[in-house]
Amino acid sequence: VTQWLAEHPGGQGAIMPHAGGDATEDFSGQGHSNFAKDKLKDFIVGELEGGAAASAAAAVVEKPSLFKKIVGIFRSPTFLEAGVKKSAALLEKTDLSPDTRRFRFALPTKNTKLGLPVGNHMQVYATVGGETVMRPYTPVSGDGERGYFDMVIKVYGKTDKFPAGGKMSQHLEALKVGDTIDVKGPLGKFVYKGKGLFSVEGEDRTAERIGLVAGGTGITPAYQVIKAILEDPNDATQVSLLFANQSPADILLKEELDKFAADFPDRFTLTYTVDKAADGWTGETGFVDEAMIKDSMPAPGEGTFIAVCGPPVMVESAVFPSLRTAGYDRWDVMAF
Repeated sequence: VTQWLAEHPGGQGAIMPHAGGDATEDFSGQGHSNFAKDKLKDFIVGELEGGAAASAAAAVVEKPSLFKKIVGIFRSPTFLEAGVKKSAALLEKTDLSPDTRRFRFALPTKNTKLGLPVGNHMQVYATVGGETVMRPYTPVSGDGERGYFDMVIKVYGKTDKFPAGGKMSQHLEALKVGDTIDVKGPLGKFVYKGKGLFSVEGEDRTAERIGLVAGGTGITPAYQVIKAILEDPNDATQVSLLFANQSPADILLKEELDKFAADFPDRFTLTYTVDKAADGWTGETGFVDEAMIKDSMPAPGEGTFIAVCGPPVMVESAVFPSLRTAGYDRWDVMAF
């Protein structure tokens, strides 16, 4: 596995929480491709028998010092713990559109914060038809909120093309108030720390201009970064967003993004593109390409960083090639 850490698409952060333990459920629930399954044959360490290995791994976890315990009394308790699965109950569900919902889940106390760094995500687990299903999600609420967290999710129903639909989104759609989900995190290789400072795989970097390219539900981690920058009056970082969707009706968080663009015209540049434009559409039309990148993103060079989140086909076949031909250095481009 060590040799694979640098190449893993989800970064080291998606693998390391499972070190020393049984990773079967997490690997299987991810819906890995055949390529990933072939890689598993090369890197698998072995099969875990009994609980000895897991107990040994747990035994080396650092116990909090007396100082940390005292400090913890005066801090807001944090819900997420790396590598630990937690349960949260549904508080309310709000319809945002015919197929989009805002789910609010309760944290253990009114003073508890989620504990998810800006730019990170968490895994949500469900059992659907006897099968463990897991999907990465980034809440739209920030760590400033206490006692709950919100997720905005598009529900993918069953269609002729996709007869199973979205297994996780349909499971969430069926939840009733009081029902629980399991989550695990924080996960991810990118953390925005504020005032242009961020880390990639634990290495601190800075940028004066951050460009974000998002597709569909990939907007949520980008939204967290935008929110963190613009809601901090002392953060002078310029932020740009190119947001691609199939149609105007598919644009998640449009109201919030439009408000940011109106409130911070000198700090935030917003560009939409859709595959199928409706009458009166004023944004871009078509797939992300080099011309669109040049028009909407900060120019390549020192002080610019680009982060991308969206469907793999969009990221690998459209966005990354367009960024390369537009002159962006590989060092300055990253996928969430």
